[in-house]
Amino acid sequence: MLKIGFAILTIATVTIQPATQPDNCAPRERRVNAIRHARIINTAEAMAFSKDRRYAPLASLQIAGLPDDYRVQFTTDTASYAFSIKDQTDSCHGVVFSDQDGLIYTGGPLQ
Repeated sequence: MLKIGFAILTIATVTIQPATQPDNCAPRERRVNAIRHARIINTAEAMAFSKDRRYAPLASLQIAGLPDDYRVQFTTDTASYAFSIKDQTDSCHGVVFSDQDGLIYTGGPLQ
C-alpha cells in the first residue's frame, strides 16, 4: 500500500512541474522589479500594521507605483492582505505574490 501511495505522489509531482522557460520570456530584470515592489509593499504594510494595528489599502500606502505594463491586484480586510504582480509583457505569464506573512513567491501558469 505504501508503494502505491508513493507512486501516486511521484506521478502527481511530475504532472505539476513547471515547464522550462522559453527564450521569449520577459527579461529577468522585469521579475526583479516586481519582487522589489513586493518588498516595498510588504514593508509599508508592516509599518502600517505596527502603527494602526491594521493593514491599509494599497492607495493609502503612499508608495510609488509600477509602470502600467505591470498589473497589481491587492486586497485587504484590514486584518490581512494579499497581492499579486503580473508582468503584462511577459509571454510566460510570470507572477509575484505575497501576503501579510511577508514571504514573496514567484510563479507561472501550469503548462
